[in-house]
Amino acid sequence: MSKLSFVSGKALRDSTGKVYVIFQGSSKDQVIEIEETSKAYIVSRAEITTTPTGEQQVVNVYTKVPDSVTSLTFKIVTAGALKGLVNITLDIPTSKQQLPEPYDELTQNLAVTQDGTNNTNSIADTLYYKKSIYNKLYVFPESSSRHLDTSTVKDYYYISDGAAAYLGSNELQNSFLNALEYTAGGYDATQIGRFRGGDKGVEIRYSCYTAKNKSGPAVFGVTHMVDSM
Repeated sequence: MSKLSFVSGKALRDSTGKVYVIFQGSSKDQVIEIEETSKAYIVSRAEITTTPTGEQQVVNVYTKVPDSVTSLTFKIVTAGALKGLVNITLDIPTSKQQLPEPYDELTQNLAVTQDGTNNTNSIADTLYYKKSIYNKLYVFPESSSRHLDTSTVKDYYYISDGAAAYLGSNELQNSFLNALEYTAGGYDATQIGRFRGGDKGVEIRYSCYTAKNKSGPAVFGVTHMVDSM
């Protein structure tokens, strides 16, 4: 599985009310630009940073996104061996779903695990608070790919540590689906919930809330597999 091209992104509204859209790609195909496709919202700040593991992360900040805007589509530009464009739509948190901390106090990490034996790729995109004030995080996954989730609607959720504001993890998804005894023809228990070699154009979305009724702070994200083998 030498070829692995993906983008992973999330949208949040921090304690200042600003909307942050963050995208990161695979090491071979770095994200170099994010563009909101409608061009209705002006980027107040755009940052490109390098993570501790050497990947490039692009952050766009928007100051004037009203609560009436529930989603935005972004053109993600990547560079590298598999350079190209990917259009991704993200849900946008409202002011009632803003996080209790400013963006600069949050801790992010993205980790990739490749398992050649089982032909799987696992990606964990996480966001943690500086101070843990919530007991639980409710993760509602969805995907149109039957080996990644049960359906395209938020019909199930799993619970994680409330220290996290966002957890988009194939490993957790695999454990969750196996706990449900979920099966998908052609995929074994090690593969469901994880990206499999050969996946192209598939994605899994994560909606993360601090409350089961989806009230309070929320972060919405997606991991999209551009290509793999």
